[in-house]
Amino acid sequence: MHEITNSLLRDARNKLHPELLLRVRSLAQLGEYGELCGWDYDAIQLYFQKHPHIETAYNWLLQHRVSDAMPTAFAVPYLHPEFCKQLVLEVHDKGFAPNEYEDQAYQIDELVTEHEVPELFSILQAVFDIGMRPVLMCSHMQEPAEVRSIQFAKYNPDGVSHGNWHHDADSDQTVVVALNTGEFTGGGTELALDLNHCIEVSPLPVGHALIFLGKTTLHRGLYVPEGDRMLLVHWTELKGPIDYSEVSIQ
Repeated sequence: MHEITNSLLRDARNKLHPELLLRVRSLAQLGEYGELCGWDYDAIQLYFQKHPHIETAYNWLLQHRVSDAMPTAFAVPYLHPEFCKQLVLEVHDKGFAPNEYEDQAYQIDELVTEHEVPELFSILQAVFDIGMRPVLMCSHMQEPAEVRSIQFAKYNPDGVSHGNWHHDADSDQTVVVALNTGEFTGGGTELALDLNHCIEVSPLPVGHALIFLGKTTLHRGLYVPEGDRMLLVHWTELKGPIDYSEVSIQ
């Protein structure tokens, strides 16, 4: 491990994006209450009346939807930009390689943290539980049971420069964090509403996370003609089935 293990970065406050840090406690409280009441609309509205700061946090989250046409997709500030820089430094000399068990047409260069850097996996999982779990609970009204995988992904013109259309077969809720926007050209992500309508999400600011329902959202990474596009990808598994048609309490 490099500087990521220093005392400064052990504090979650220095890992979460400042915008999320202001609201994460309120989102966690809403997630806990939502689970308790079964995300009942009337109960949530009464809860908001008693706790207006929690409603404010939830409205902030809704403002980060990618599109009204796709209410299950969000682009949310998640990781502190300085932490993202440390993550890139941590893995820049590690061996990225395609997953040989995937169809070749869908392979990209990746680094699975649980296998290659288990100490880093533990740190990222802890940060996920503190910062991203409340976001996912409130965005999709369902708590992840576990993080199935946390991996770095890389697009560049010398290796895999873009992704093909696919679903994340092993991920109910996928979280893709931008790590080095501004250090490459092109990129971004395309989400398909149907066969004829797509939403193009430009490369997000460093530390922002694109969130979508991996198993049901057709998506692909867009072409990178220059530089390395570095991403941190989380795959999660839900505790139970989710009604994808009801993803908002407002």
